Amino acid sequence: MEVINKNSQPVFFKKKIRYSKLEYLLVVFVILMTARATPVTRSIYAILIPFGLASYISLKRKITISKKGQTVLLVFFTYILAYLLKYSFDFDPLFTFRFLMLILTTLLIVNILGFNFFVIYEKIVYFILPFDIAVYLLQLLFPGIIQLVIINSYKLIFGGETLIGLTKVYGSILIYTVNTSNIYGVIPGNAGFAWEHGPFSIFIVIALFFHLTSNNFKIDKKFWVYTIALITTLSTTGYAAYFVLLALILYNKKRRYSIILLPLIVAVSIVSYVNIPFLGEKVSSQFTEAEFSMNKNLNNYQITGGKRDRNISIGRFSGFLLNWLDFLNNPVIGYGGHSEDTVARKMHSPVHSTTGLGNWLAQFGSIGMLLMLISMKQSVKFMFKHFRIKGYMFFILILLIIFFAFNLIYSPLFFIIVFFQSFVNKKNSLILSS
Repeated sequence: MEVINKNSQPVFFKKKIRYSKLEYLLVVFVILMTARATPVTRSIYAILIPFGLASYISLKRKITISKKGQTVLLVFFTYILAYLLKYSFDFDPLFTFRFLMLILTTLLIVNILGFNFFVIYEKIVYFILPFDIAVYLLQLLFPGIIQLVIINSYKLIFGGETLIGLTKVYGSILIYTVNTSNIYGVIPGNAGFAWEHGPFSIFIVIALFFHLTSNNFKIDKKFWVYTIALITTLSTTGYAAYFVLLALILYNKKRRYSIILLPLIVAVSIVSYVNIPFLGEKVSSQFTEAEFSMNKNLNNYQITGGKRDRNISIGRFSGFLLNWLDFLNNPVIGYGGHSEDTVARKMHSPVHSTTGLGNWLAQFGSIGMLLMLISMKQSVKFMFKHFRIKGYMFFILILLIIFFAFNLIYSPLFFIIVFFQSFVNKKNSLILSS
């Protein structure tokens, strides 16, 4: 076995690899399906495309699935059996299809690409960023023209379907989205290639993280491009994750720099939280009014005549409280795909939560939450060991911030990150050698 200096970069970053078009295409599909900017990429059946492509590559290369990957599948089918017993053999085919395809697709992708997935992901995100920054600046200068072009293109391709009922102006051309549903003052956040500005900020932070791990945490041109792009998102969650990422950078730098700069980062974070409206004011109001907001929304939005007008999403803290009520009713394995067993459905209300951690807890119960957290910790520790960096708890904190804010834990990208260690098969030649 080759002995590598602990201070050197990971093997897969030291060699310049030419990835095939099919490999790039796999990662593009993961990004688009996580970004969910169009009706096509939001469709539950869209995952059949990357699944088919991943299956073809796996068969062609004779890729094998690890025993841990097989264990994940076994756990999933055990859950399905438990739901059948709990709900008197009332089977939910869409729930089963959705998660089975999500597990199989991401499992195959990890076994095909291994750590190279993150290399390609970062390359693609960085390639798109300059375009998104430029179009966003043009949108600020000429909002009418940019919105007209993108929205008309969106209507032409997708028939004008809007993403959410409360969206004021929405349109996407896959690599850039106009979404003015979240405007602070008169300035919309840059939604980039995602459905809104918050998730786009997360794509940026995750790509920046993998760039930094490949570059020994050097502050280079890419770092500033990512930072500028992040600033344009005006995202509370993105900024919070970014500050944690800065702390991780310092933790891996020389101690004397950390002693000087870490207090400065903490001070800047506190000042930003207190003085920027969409940081401190937004979080504080959602937290203090969580229970009132939940009850108000549950009681105000009622379905009449057995028909549901639209789904109404509530704040993260309110949503988590709603999920907590569902968890208390189904504490062991959750309600699975039986949404009729939730508090909102029982009250005939279209209200739903958007916090990923809360939804996961309510849907899969205490067992599912424990298994997910264990897998996330193992995967992050596995990555950090391979990257030869320290401070894995910082990245876990970033993931928890993301999953509390958004339902991204259910997306292909974050399924790969959370279950990476369980999915990866070291016997496959491209996992650690490239």
